[in-house]
Amino acid sequence: MKSIYATTDEIDLDCAVRELLGKIEAQAPLLKNTVGILFYDYEMEGAELCGRLQAALHVDILGCSTIGTLSNESGYLDMAAALTLLTADDCEFHADITQGLTDQNFVNSIYGSYRNAKDKATRKPALIYCLLPCRTEIIFDHYLDELSKMADDLPMIGGVPTNHGKPGKSMAFNGRYCANSAITLLISGNIKPVFSMANVVETLSGPKGTITRAEGTTIYEVDGKPFAAYVKSYGMDIREFNKKESRAFFQQYPLLIETGEGKAETGLPYVRIIESIDWEDGSGIAFASVPEGAKVTLANLHKATIAETVKKGLDELFAKIAKSGAEYSVILCITCAARHFILNPYYDIEGKLIREMVPGQYQLSGFYSFGELCPISVEDGKARNRLHNGSIVFCAL
Repeated sequence: MKSIYATTDEIDLDCAVRELLGKIEAQAPLLKNTVGILFYDYEMEGAELCGRLQAALHVDILGCSTIGTLSNESGYLDMAAALTLLTADDCEFHADITQGLTDQNFVNSIYGSYRNAKDKATRKPALIYCLLPCRTEIIFDHYLDELSKMADDLPMIGGVPTNHGKPGKSMAFNGRYCANSAITLLISGNIKPVFSMANVVETLSGPKGTITRAEGTTIYEVDGKPFAAYVKSYGMDIREFNKKESRAFFQQYPLLIETGEGKAETGLPYVRIIESIDWEDGSGIAFASVPEGAKVTLANLHKATIAETVKKGLDELFAKIAKSGAEYSVILCITCAARHFILNPYYDIEGKLIREMVPGQYQLSGFYSFGELCPISVEDGKARNRLHNGSIVFCAL
């Protein structure tokens, strides 16, 4: 497999399409099977851009809005569109969308989308790339174990678009918006994907607690006391914060969750960012589900640790590439929007490191997300897929 990458910062669609197609033509030819992954700024008409590219290239184009893109070619870009074409002779790409997702039909809808793609594939499925809608009433990760089992325990990579307050235009597929949908791309054939995930490298000096009461995305109690009291045990009283201030606090001090799943060496701890505190009962509402019985620690996510996690994630990825023995040329990357906000105004820190660390033999392409989908481990060919916060994830193909 190889990839072709093109960017444009043109707001005018005619100019944007011409620039993207011109850059693609300069890197032609495409191989037997091709699919396009498009990231676009919220000021752009993403669906029309997606449709015009699909009509010109005659391949499926799926995409989402984002506050910024990353690549080893351009580093960090905002207010731009980036198109990555995955193209191969020995791989197949089958994309599908779900419609009208609800909390009740989520698993069956995405499984049906996977089955539609799998029925078309003539090669062995290897990876699911998935874009999920920004819907707080659907607790995506609550269903991931069940969904993974139904989808043959395939590894999943992807994320939730950052939509700038315009959820209706956050996802596009072949010329139309599909905000109330999930987009799935099944990649089958001669690939052996490897993954790395890095979140925080520093925890605060304070008590590690046990989540004794939680439900869905709400963490009620730690060690039998209200969650807010656990935060206060670190010497931090955020009662006077408004909702915006408490969200900013937990972007810098997210929760590090340890579940004890799988093997110790697989780097299983993952991050949850608290969206707000309910001061009536002292509970915290997270951006993804919080498991009862897990260990929890307040972590520290700041500019220096963000840079360290980029290095840690890429070092781990390249070590896995070397160990695998397979050939790789494409790296998919998803990084958390909270990291982007913390980097303000030095938004290009991650992009600079990626440009420095990723050799020209690879094409890395990524976007900022409201949730990063990536396995925490792949054991005996079976993936433990999780939705992360505050993290940067990589997948090499």
